[in-house]
Amino acid sequence: IICDPETKLATVLASTQSGKSLLQRVYSAWQIVNAPGPMMLLQANDPEAKDFFVRYVRPLWKQCPQVQALLSESDNDKSTTADFKNGVTVYCRGIWNENNLQRLSLRTVICDEAWLAPRGHLAEAAARITAFSWLGRAIYMSQGGTVGDEFTTAHSGTDCREWSMACPECNFVQPWRWEFI
Repeated sequence: IICDPETKLATVLASTQSGKSLLQRVYSAWQIVNAPGPMMLLQANDPEAKDFFVRYVRPLWKQCPQVQALLSESDNDKSTTADFKNGVTVYCRGIWNENNLQRLSLRTVICDEAWLAPRGHLAEAAARITAFSWLGRAIYMSQGGTVGDEFTTAHSGTDCREWSMACPECNFVQPWRWEFI
């Protein structure tokens, strides 16, 4: 769903330690190679953003030959901004700092732990994609928040699909359920 060009907003509501941050890293690699455009990865605050980008995102990219080949020769691997030869720029910032959400035109905004975002900051981040209206997308990932918070309201406005799989025997699509194991 998040790779579908028709998707403008995707929310991932899942438990702690269930792969949300990994999905963010893998998706960033996919977009760099397959759908180039400027992107911002948002974490709770600036120190967490730097740690996430340097310790988790960049090492994954280095293990992906297609992404590694596109990385600019002048890229600083300790920076929270990465530039690529195909025109992609990826920013990793903290959502608590409202200044981080200003001035950029982005194709994709991905916010991890969106339930922690101060009121109005998800909307401010999503406003960054308006220059790419036909291709822009916001992806919000989080564990559960509270009724009425910005993430929960955004998630409730989606069709709330469940993560599903196709049976390898019959191809029937069904949601992941522990009772099937």
